[in-house]
Amino acid sequence: NIELIMVDDGSTDNSYEIMKKYAKKYENVKIYHFDEKSGSAGRPRNKGIEMATGKYLMFCDPDDFFSQDAFLNMYNEIEAKNADFIIANWSNADEDGTPWEKPKFDLERFGKFKLSIDDYNDSFYIMNSSMCNKIFNAEFVKDNEIKCLEGVPGEDTYFSMTAFLKSKNVYYIPV
Repeated sequence: NIELIMVDDGSTDNSYEIMKKYAKKYENVKIYHFDEKSGSAGRPRNKGIEMATGKYLMFCDPDDFFSQDAFLNMYNEIEAKNADFIIANWSNADEDGTPWEKPKFDLERFGKFKLSIDDYNDSFYIMNSSMCNKIFNAEFVKDNEIKCLEGVPGEDTYFSMTAFLKSKNVYYIPV
């Protein structure tokens, strides 16, 4: 029950050909190819949001890795809380994909909690700039016209912080 959208931002390698093979093999895969590189992730992210028809949005960059149960855990939490979005803990990884032992957010300090714009200690620490450790309610994103900046670095910071400022129901989960 997952819609997978892959957007090629004018790559010069064989990425688009590989994407076409997946789209042909799996009916739940949608692809889009820009002829020219934009220079940042904003334009392809916005195209993916535009193409999405599902209830939720998640983002994954080529250098991101997810545990096998990450999607399910985040999905279950956003469904249970009827949240605008959910933030999950994450770990860095070596270049070969080997995850570091410790997650980013201290498991002893941070359990599940609702974020608040007035909480400068925990909420603003947990509310990091990445889009890739979050699941967003697609209706919330589209109704609030939350987009990435295009042509500049930091598109995910703008998106995530705009979502936080417009949200009323955001939760963190340590898994």
